[in-house]
Amino acid sequence: MRIFKILLLSIPILFNACSEESPPCIGCDGSGTGATNEVILTLENTDIGTFSIDSFTQDIASATGAELDQIVITSVNAVNRSGVHVSFYFEDSETGGPSATECLSEIQNELQDGTIGDYDATIIITNTDDDFDCQFLEDCAGICNGDTTVSNCGVCGGVDNTPNEGICDCAGDSYGEADLDDCGVCEGDNEDMDICGECFGNGSSCDLGAISDVYYLNKVKLYQSTDCSGSPSITYYGPQFNLSDEGSYYDNECSWDEGSYETVLSVYMDLAANGTYGLLIFDSDMEDWEHCSDHGSYCDNGECSHCCGSVENTSDVEFEVGEWEIYNNNLNFSLEYFKETMWGERTAFYSTCGDTEYSESNYYGCLDENTLDWGSYSYDGSFWLDGNPDSYDLSGNTLTMQFVDYYYDYYYDNYYYDYDDYRCAEYEWRTTNSFPSVQGCTDEGSELYNPFATSDDGSCNAGYCYNYYSAQNPPAVEEKKSIFFNSDNRRPHPNQNIPNKQK
Repeated sequence: MRIFKILLLSIPILFNACSEESPPCIGCDGSGTGATNEVILTLENTDIGTFSIDSFTQDIASATGAELDQIVITSVNAVNRSGVHVSFYFEDSETGGPSATECLSEIQNELQDGTIGDYDATIIITNTDDDFDCQFLEDCAGICNGDTTVSNCGVCGGVDNTPNEGICDCAGDSYGEADLDDCGVCEGDNEDMDICGECFGNGSSCDLGAISDVYYLNKVKLYQSTDCSGSPSITYYGPQFNLSDEGSYYDNECSWDEGSYETVLSVYMDLAANGTYGLLIFDSDMEDWEHCSDHGSYCDNGECSHCCGSVENTSDVEFEVGEWEIYNNNLNFSLEYFKETMWGERTAFYSTCGDTEYSESNYYGCLDENTLDWGSYSYDGSFWLDGNPDSYDLSGNTLTMQFVDYYYDYYYDNYYYDYDDYRCAEYEWRTTNSFPSVQGCTDEGSELYNPFATSDDGSCNAGYCYNYYSAQNPPAVEEKKSIFFNSDNRRPHPNQNIPNKQK
């Protein structure tokens, strides 16, 4: 009966091995079929076409002393035309012959010199049980005489520098510190997560995603009511805001201030689906101001102790970057950084007791030095966006933000003067396809890097804009009255200790 079983197994196995159209059979790769204590012999320089399984079974029996019915052939397959895999296991004898354990020991003794019968052979024994005694070395997979090795990631049979295996981090470095983000991206920092918390999403699965878009500022309304009710006192129309103003203050011949400005503003906002926001502001200024003060002391020659002024014709590109979210059913902005680059020219003078110095400054994409001073102040929300809106509404392609207790004012010499007591402001944004093209520094390693620049203008090495008054530290002068800043988020003048104004 056992001989019949051997022949029954061998016939289809040999057929499969010789047929190129047959699917791979169990054990074809020489790794065995999974039987307990399975011996796998790889016979070198052997032609599968002339190989006799019956003759080789006799060779096994002769080498081990096993009876033929103790040898159960599980697989016979060609390695190629010059090699054969033979898999088998031993059963205990039913007629007083050697045990399966003894047969396993003898087959290992026989293969110590790498031969069996007339064949050069390599032996491995797999899926061993607790009673098995390997006379060769076991590899990390527990295969007797196997060659499976441990990769540098500490994985048996693993590939060296395979990410996320064993002691290799997600970059494939042994004991490295790189790890997967929540989206399964190595060192991805969740940049592939949209604002709704969906990996590789488009922001459409939550209310926040509906707001995510690129906008331009289309209209600003200022109200004297605290809830933006009634008719606005004044409305500014965009997308290009043309603003102008002039004013003066006189106390005596050495205490006065006067100035005028004209500004053209356009503002763009990107509320990205990954939870970041960006603001891009184009600002062209024509400004002329003069200031004079005695500061409590008088000059011997009758001149005023301090006077200064400037005429400015500049174009600014301001950009702000941060994070945004919906918190407590309202928009919440968190500023990361704000920068302003300048082009144009400024002519200025500075006098002490009639001794006057003049300076001319030309700007070629330099970084406004006031950015340093502004950066030293702490803001709770967006610098430009006036903190956080008190309410918002999205209707079609229009996003409306309302700011309650909005102060449209300016300061002079550390004192505040309400220019107009507007108490509520409403910003109307409209969706647009994208930010406009802008030239700037595209080198991320430069302090002047503009993340919104579409082409490089060579300004990466422009440095800080030279301002004659930064070294002189004159008293504060009237800050440009912009409709886009309230008292809590105004731009402080350099070196001024500006108290917070309570709403």
